[in-house]
Amino acid sequence: EKTAKETYLILAKTLAVACEAAIRDQNLAVLNEWVKHASEQENIEYVLIQDAHNVVIACTGSKHVGDRLTDEISEHANQAIVPLIQEAHGEAEGFLHGSGHLFDLAVPIFDKGQKIGTVRVGISTKTLNQQVVASSHHGLKLIAIAVVIGAVLILFVDWKLRGTLRKLIRVTRQMANGDLSQQVDIQTGDELQTLGDSFNQMAGALKGSQEELEKWSHELEDRVAERTLALKQAQAQLLQSEKLASLGELVGNIAHEINNPIGIILSRIDVMRFDAEERMGEATKPLPDSFVEDLAVLEKHARRIANTTHGLLTFARQSSEEFAETDVNAVLEETLALVESQLTKVKITLQTDLAPHLPLVMGNGNQLGQVFLNLFNNARDAMSEGGTLHIQTALCENLTPAQQTIKVVVEDTGVGILPEHLNRIFEPFFTTKEPGKGTGLGLSVSYGLISAHGGKIRAQSEVGIGTKFIISLPISQ
Repeated sequence: EKTAKETYLILAKTLAVACEAAIRDQNLAVLNEWVKHASEQENIEYVLIQDAHNVVIACTGSKHVGDRLTDEISEHANQAIVPLIQEAHGEAEGFLHGSGHLFDLAVPIFDKGQKIGTVRVGISTKTLNQQVVASSHHGLKLIAIAVVIGAVLILFVDWKLRGTLRKLIRVTRQMANGDLSQQVDIQTGDELQTLGDSFNQMAGALKGSQEELEKWSHELEDRVAERTLALKQAQAQLLQSEKLASLGELVGNIAHEINNPIGIILSRIDVMRFDAEERMGEATKPLPDSFVEDLAVLEKHARRIANTTHGLLTFARQSSEEFAETDVNAVLEETLALVESQLTKVKITLQTDLAPHLPLVMGNGNQLGQVFLNLFNNARDAMSEGGTLHIQTALCENLTPAQQTIKVVVEDTGVGILPEHLNRIFEPFFTTKEPGKGTGLGLSVSYGLISAHGGKIRAQSEVGIGTKFIISLPISQ
């Protein structure tokens, strides 16, 4: 009998464990299914499931659903806080089927220390006594198998969950180290796979944002580099202008001091030559030829000094002539007419590409002609063995109307300028020509004249290939 009671109690506890979640959720459909299934078992007279208030919420036959049973057996079951086994006899209890001797098994169910219900099972012992011993071992085996299967399932789910979490942790660490190209591969077909897909989408979005930030960073660096270069160029032009202004004042004073004595020397040379010619005409003793040659040498070098001082004065004063609307193409054509024959003599081919109908510039034709003439002469000197001189004009239309400029390009195929000399060519007295063939003032004067016109002049050169001077002049508004 003791073994039978223990077997009944195990069955009741098993049913209580199976119904716990349904009782907590008040899932009556599931509870009724468990009641129906348990009632079909041999020797089970009834199954009652009560809520926390001991009200029947599911039972065999549904006779007592909604009732709170108050008989002596039920009161004991209602007050039980641990599994309880009671003996019941006959029909005095009212809810029995009158099948004779019974055991009423009551198993209370607790959740977080609170009683949420009771499962009661009525088992008839009329034919069970002989069967219970034989079947108890079989039932225990089934329970053991169920427990083993449950444990295996729990271990499998735990292994699967831990493996997925390990993948997520590994990929998360790699992303934290800056590698946003990582993807987690979860193919479980459940919420874990949904989590992995969401993680991959997040990683892709972060990678896209990082690439966009890097792109913006590079663009910002490029813009800063461009602005820095422009600032350096503007600073260099400002320094050049200040240098030219200071030198202009100094050169003007020096030139005036030199020009007056040179004028006196030239006039005395003219007087001496006139006296020599008169003596030779009077048949007196002629002057030695060496004396006449010395006068010619003195005049030559004196005039060279005079030309240099004239260039210095031009550099210092530029020109006082007024500005007016000027046709750049016309100035170029007039200047080329002066040097074309000289270019032909030294086998230099002249190529012109002058854009028609160019807007006028506000400038001084004589000063611009002086700039162009200086550039043409420099090109001729750089192509002593022949070459090509290419002249081009164009309108720069990529600017606003108020900023439009005319571009003049003077390009030769001469010897070129060394890189270390290119940044100094606009400095006064700096020249790459042989001694005696240049004063080093031509490009300085040209720089000052173009600046006075509100324009810019710059040079590009490659040794052995040639040199290109690019002039930009603002159009007249």
